[in-house]
Amino acid sequence: MSTLIHQIIKQAYKTFSKSDHYPSNYRKLNVMLNELRAKDIALEQALKTFLPQRFAAPVGYMAIHQCQHFNMCIFIVREKCSIPLHDHPGMIGLIKVLHGMAKITSYDSIQTRSDCARTSLMQPARRDRSEPIKCLLTGQHIVKDIDSTQTLQHDKNNYHTIEAVSGPIAFIDILAPPYDAHKDRDCHYYIPTKSIPSSKQAAEQTAGTENDDKIYYLQRIPPPSSFYCDSVEYQGPPIAVEDLSIGD
Repeated sequence: MSTLIHQIIKQAYKTFSKSDHYPSNYRKLNVMLNELRAKDIALEQALKTFLPQRFAAPVGYMAIHQCQHFNMCIFIVREKCSIPLHDHPGMIGLIKVLHGMAKITSYDSIQTRSDCARTSLMQPARRDRSEPIKCLLTGQHIVKDIDSTQTLQHDKNNYHTIEAVSGPIAFIDILAPPYDAHKDRDCHYYIPTKSIPSSKQAAEQTAGTENDDKIYYLQRIPPPSSFYCDSVEYQGPPIAVEDLSIGD
């Protein structure tokens, strides 16, 4: 009998490698992730190994599976540390908190919200890196291990930061397709500001909109020097790629 993590990997491949029955496959993957618990992947042992290390990175990265269709991993974030505000160009993501309480702050690009379609999933828009992105703050949520899977789409919640607000956190992360700088899917980092950053965008801004208090401009920045990861060994049930029929 296959383990739950094995079934989740297999379902992720089924969901993101084929266009037929995508909505139902995606819903099934979401439900399966909701059932995942730390004990299913021996996460507590990994936490005991990584967290006591005094001079380790603020974030631990545990690889689980990667193929051309998706990447699956675990992030472990130390208390009072965070994964800075970043994007997922043309990607879909699922996050399930497995340990601790995570504060997730999300933004939507206002430009993208107006003309989104699933057909553009594999074609992320090119942007001038110096041009700030006008966004809508869509939520700040505290998410625990008992809560359901959090999702992002190429047009919704695509910009976010994840903070460990009360003790360390760990969460499983699925991104489809994976980051790939050669395919315009590089990871970019930002800082949010309330000020209008340029006369061009000032001219385009609509005065008196109902969401003025939630409007932010995201300015791209270099990768923060305070954010880096150490590799953490996966100690969960063995995953045999050949048994998944997804070797690529």
